[in-house]
Amino acid sequence: IAIFIFSTFNVQPAKAAAATHLVFTTQPSATVEANSIFAQEPIVESKDNNGVTDVNDTTSMLLTPFLDSACTVPANGTLLGTVGDTAVAGVIDFNAYADLSYDTAETIYIQASDQLGTLTPGCSSAVQVTSYVQTLTSISVTSGNSVNTGSTLQISAYALDQKGANISSATLTYSSSNTSVATVDSNGLITGVAGGNANITINTSDGINTISTVQAITVNAPAPILTSVTVSPTTASVRVGSTRQLSASPLDQNSAAFTGATVS
Repeated sequence: IAIFIFSTFNVQPAKAAAATHLVFTTQPSATVEANSIFAQEPIVESKDNNGVTDVNDTTSMLLTPFLDSACTVPANGTLLGTVGDTAVAGVIDFNAYADLSYDTAETIYIQASDQLGTLTPGCSSAVQVTSYVQTLTSISVTSGNSVNTGSTLQISAYALDQKGANISSATLTYSSSNTSVATVDSNGLITGVAGGNANITINTSDGINTISTVQAITVNAPAPILTSVTVSPTTASVRVGSTRQLSASPLDQNSAAFTGATVS
């Protein structure tokens, strides 16, 4: 007599223990131009000692650039964009932000660390950041557009390249369309001369492209101040019993007629 005994076993997936370290499950782009967005941004996960993602982990992670594969020598440049976030079910997908870039041409390795320092950091594979040739594209002006007579206003202007980065080697020149209203020096310092309007033209060139922009400036004239009175005629004679009409004109500090004054 044969007796068969059957047992049913359910194989359960391994359950994650508490996370111990961080792992790049998706590596960043292997090459990227400086100041350009990475085509592939990393995905980082919190793993336990068995390599299982800790779905209960909500670690706050931070990305930092280094020069060596052990992530011990700080990089020279700056990692820009979203470089920190909180894990959802043990995962941070930095690729979802699509804004990560690096500003210096060099080979870097990106470290993922938790901000509390309780997890072993992970280090990415190498990212070769290459330089790019800056092309003059535009001029950015961030100063105001009005100044009082006798006061000054500094223009804040920058030559920008095709990526919106400042071209530090660019030289800017300035000129005023109406120097009787406003003057401007070689450093972009405007002086209000008299009430009115003037256009300040800003030029720059990289030897290939020449760019200019115009900043409209209003010079506010000072409020009129009663300064003097002229009397006409300046000398007069009159016979006894007769009259002579004198005319008085109130003037402001610019020798212009001052309105609203009462002459007595």
